[in-house]
Amino acid sequence: MTVHGNKASAASSLCQSCGLCCTGFACEVVIVKPEGDEAYADRFANGLVLASDGQHRFLELPCPAFDGNCTMYEQRPSDCRSYQCDLLEKVLGGALSRDKADQVISEVQGRLRELATEYNAGRSDPLSEQETYAALQSDHLCAREKGLEQRFWQQNPKYLGLVFLREKYFVA
Repeated sequence: MTVHGNKASAASSLCQSCGLCCTGFACEVVIVKPEGDEAYADRFANGLVLASDGQHRFLELPCPAFDGNCTMYEQRPSDCRSYQCDLLEKVLGGALSRDKADQVISEVQGRLRELATEYNAGRSDPLSEQETYAALQSDHLCAREKGLEQRFWQQNPKYLGLVFLREKYFVA
């Protein structure tokens, strides 16, 4: 879906106030194309992984250009320019108000902070909010593979709440 005019402005405003796709919460990778994404590819060449097709490169998130805001918004990859999470699509389609979207974003960001604080308690080398969420995603996959998913959920109820919000508002 292409966004035009006022919708483009609304989309840009919501995305820049959110950043949850950049952190890896709302999506997991960004495809960096050989043509059109040169500025980004040059700046973050060491973090890019060559895809199995041998042509496309991708970056696992969180994005190194994100520090609470996108530091390369005007030069972000085309994949970032075209990405629309479910939350944005609901706002643009009129199914959800901007105020409700802002509330959801604020709730998720607050829960990510709480999760990181709890996860990092007693750690000598604390992880960022994005790194904490990614670490728990990895732990969750391991627990699922070992048949220990229920135990994982019992030990990580805050993460479970975030997964619920992610599925409800951000991922189709």
